Amino acid sequence: MESKEKCPKCGFHLTDNNYCVRCGYQKSTKTIEKYDNKLTQEEIVLGDSYQSILHNENGLKVFLMGPLYLCYRKFILSGSILFALDIFIRYKVSTSDISALLSLGSYHETPPVIFVWLLLRILFVPFMDIIVLKLAKVKFNILKKVLPNKYQEFFLKTNNKSLLIVIVYFILECMLWYYVF
Repeated sequence: MESKEKCPKCGFHLTDNNYCVRCGYQKSTKTIEKYDNKLTQEEIVLGDSYQSILHNENGLKVFLMGPLYLCYRKFILSGSILFALDIFIRYKVSTSDISALLSLGSYHETPPVIFVWLLLRILFVPFMDIIVLKLAKVKFNILKKVLPNKYQEFFLKTNNKSLLIVIVYFILECMLWYYVF
């Protein structure tokens, strides 16, 4: 039976003999062995959220926010592009003849755009945290080139999450759907 203690290096569960099977960290019975405390690029960009993103523990947030999850994690350009693509796909489904195919005989009961919304959200859940990790690495490399001496201080000040932009985008989407239909 495995213990409930987590590895201080990577956050994975330690085995009964206090060994991490993911990164090799071992906790001796008397003292904790020292390990290399070098932060990865993703850890610097994502800060305290790194462990939950690494272990894909944000499924409910990703499902509810969809592409706006990227904006929530401060990847505004990528999130905005995916958000616009998401709205465009749902708009095309709601106004085209494909809507009759997607309704599966329940056209008058449930609009097919809801099926597409659910399908897109289900597709986002397993991949969004992986995308966030990749974007964090890209963001780190870009800002390291732009701010070679102050990039770590910049990330310490700006690596918090932003729910405000998600709310603003959600309101904009509601207004868009209201005025289009």
